[in-house]
Amino acid sequence: MAKINVLVGLSGGIDSSLTMYLLKERGFNPIGVTMNFDNNIFSENIDIEKNMNTCLSKKNREAINEIRALTDRFNVPFYEIDLSKEFSEFVLQYFKNEYLKGKTPNPCIMCNKKIKFDLLLQKAQDMGISFDYFATGHYAKIEYDDKNGRYLLRKGIDPKKDQSYFLSLLSQDVLKKTIFPLGDWIKEDVRKKVYELNFFSYNKKESQDFYSGDLNKLFGLEDNLGGNIVNSNGKSLGLHNGLHNYTIGQRRGINIAAGKPIYVTKIDKEENIIVVGEESELFSSRFKVTNFNWVSIPPQNSPLKVNGRIRYRHKEAPCIITPADENSIIVEFVTPERAITPGQIFVAYNNDVVVGGGFINNGECKIEN
Repeated sequence: MAKINVLVGLSGGIDSSLTMYLLKERGFNPIGVTMNFDNNIFSENIDIEKNMNTCLSKKNREAINEIRALTDRFNVPFYEIDLSKEFSEFVLQYFKNEYLKGKTPNPCIMCNKKIKFDLLLQKAQDMGISFDYFATGHYAKIEYDDKNGRYLLRKGIDPKKDQSYFLSLLSQDVLKKTIFPLGDWIKEDVRKKVYELNFFSYNKKESQDFYSGDLNKLFGLEDNLGGNIVNSNGKSLGLHNGLHNYTIGQRRGINIAAGKPIYVTKIDKEENIIVVGEESELFSSRFKVTNFNWVSIPPQNSPLKVNGRIRYRHKEAPCIITPADENSIIVEFVTPERAITPGQIFVAYNNDVVVGGGFINNGECKIEN
C-alpha cells in the first residue's frame, strides 16, 4: 500500500519540526513547505531588527537552510513558496483597513483562514505537489463525530498552549484534510523531545508574534488631529490624533486631565470620536458577532448555552448565543465582561469543543435584534 502524503507547514520552529518527525515515525510520507512573505507591499517599512522572530521577518538564508538541513536529514522533500502578494491582500490590507476603523483585528486568525489553510495549499497543488493531508504544529485536535457526521475541533491538552481559538474560522472541508499531531502534547515535552533528537538547542526561540513595532510606521500612517474625545454624555474633553491610535480599554496615551483614571470605552468611526469613561463603563454583556462560522455543530436556530472567549488570553465565561440571521449571532454573557472589542474574534466552546467563531461587531450593551 502506498504511503499517505502529508504536506507539512514548516516555520523553522520546534513545533512544526517535531510535527514532521512524528508523521515520519507514524509511517506517513511528509512533504515540507515554508511560506515566504518577504516581498509584501509593506516590506520596506519593516524594522528588521525588531522583527527577527515574527511573521514579518525577512526570512534569511540561515533560517531556510536550517529547515532544509532538517528535511534533508529525514529525506523529506522541501519547498519554499512565495505568498507575499496573497499575504498583503488578505492579511495586511485587512489589518490596515480594520485598524483605520479603530477596530482591533486579529491577523493570525485571518492568516490561518486565507493563507495557511487555503492559498498555500492551492499554490502547492498548482506547483504539482501531490498530497492527501495538510499538517501543522498547532496545539489542537480534530476528531470525527459519527453521530453528527461532522469533524470536531477540540482544544489541545496543554492549557497554556492550546491554539483552537486561532482555528475557529476553519471549515469542515479544511478540517477533514488536516492533521494536528501536537494536540496531545505538552509544550515542555515538545522542547525535551526536539532537544533529545538534536534538532535545535533547548531554548530555541519561537516564531509566534505577528509584528513587533510601530503599526503606523508599518502602514505608512500619519497622526490625524481633528476628532473629539468625549465622555459618555457627549461632552468634549479634547482632541484625538487618529482613531487608529486607540483601542478599547486603553488608559495610557489618552492625554486628558480628568483627575481620575479614564479609559477608552468606545471608538466611533462614523462620528470620528473617541469616547472615554471610568473603568466600570468598560463592562458589558450583550453584543453582536458577524460572519459566525459554525465549526463542530451545524448552524442552530435557537439559543445555545456555551462558554465564550472574547480574545485569546480571555478566560472563558458562560454565555448564551442566539442566531440573529444567517451569518450573525447575539452573545449575552451571564456576567458582564471587560473591554469587549470590535474587530476581535469571539469563540464559543462546549467544554473542549469549538462550537464556532466570528467577528465582534459591537461592544455595547444594547443592540437591537
